[in-house]
Amino acid sequence: MLMNHDKHKDITEFIHKHEFSGHENDTTPFTFSWTRDEYGNMFVGNGSDEKPFVVGTTTKRLLFRMDRPSNSFIHHLDATFKLNQVDYPVVVCGISDRCRSFHLVALFISSQRTECQYVECLKALRNVYARVTGKSLVVSTVMGDADKAQFNAFTIVFGPDNNYIYLMCFYHLVAKIVERTKGMSEAANDRVFRDIYNIHFSRTMLACVELVQVSTTAWRSDPETNEFAEYFVTQWLKGEFVRWQCFHTAGAIATTNNPVEQFNKKLKRDYTLRQRLKMGTLMKQLLSCCHNESSSERGFRLQVEPSSTIKRRTKELVKLKLLGEVIPPSAVVEAVNSNIKFAASSRPPRVPVAARHKTEDGIAVSAQMGLNYARMEV
Repeated sequence: MLMNHDKHKDITEFIHKHEFSGHENDTTPFTFSWTRDEYGNMFVGNGSDEKPFVVGTTTKRLLFRMDRPSNSFIHHLDATFKLNQVDYPVVVCGISDRCRSFHLVALFISSQRTECQYVECLKALRNVYARVTGKSLVVSTVMGDADKAQFNAFTIVFGPDNNYIYLMCFYHLVAKIVERTKGMSEAANDRVFRDIYNIHFSRTMLACVELVQVSTTAWRSDPETNEFAEYFVTQWLKGEFVRWQCFHTAGAIATTNNPVEQFNKKLKRDYTLRQRLKMGTLMKQLLSCCHNESSSERGFRLQVEPSSTIKRRTKELVKLKLLGEVIPPSAVVEAVNSNIKFAASSRPPRVPVAARHKTEDGIAVSAQMGLNYARMEV
């Protein structure tokens, strides 16, 4: 049995013992990698720059989760930290469905987060997927942060034979905007975020372009937001990380990395107990996680289902007589199924919350949403 330590020799033996052979059951976890040693076994580096440590864990059933039309899921790749005592990040790889539920595919331990290590992770994933399913892994939509190393890795591994788009996590963008707007007045801050959310929720490229022109013109005309306007255009409207608007994906598809972030919380809560483990123990826990996820009967949903928050909010709006059916313009009716009914909501009253120095919807707390999200209903 693997002891609770970081001894490289023993960890290497454990990894080789669980190395993929092809004879595993569907839910039996195994280890895999891209690089091999002179004996034909998985190469297990010591974590140095010359010999990085990159090891993946998965099961056959987890890999088959990606054996579906590539336009039915978003591929997520996200690093999570503070799981082991040598500070190696764990890279979580999975997909999300039309209800934004996350489905694990593989877990990697990598000693660094450089382009080379991400390339090795993705090459290993494509290789083991092909060996298990007999098919080439195809992706059409990828979700990530503004991580140049990760972006380049996808380009190298999937670019030559995949026509995919790289989506920018909207939450990551908002977090960066929060940092850049700390010195602004409350009025300027609110105006900036209102404009950014308008752009995010734009339904077409044409609408997006028009909103961008209006917003950036207004920002540049105000001395308080002039510098921010130049930053925003350069960072988030040019280059690789520009696809953070909703129209890039089908309805209800995730626009942030929240599905994988929620899984990261589960990983720390259930498998590491929010502690930094020794590498030997962490390897065992990741294998256990893959086995347990393989045994889950939660299905992959291809149809949109309203979230519990939306259901509660709808009931509250109906109760307050703020939600009702409307007749859309004739052009809209002709463009869609005539059996579809259209509804519109009015804004619920806002009530002050003195302790938080702000206001919130005057409806049940469980049905409340952020102001910028809630006003999209109107």
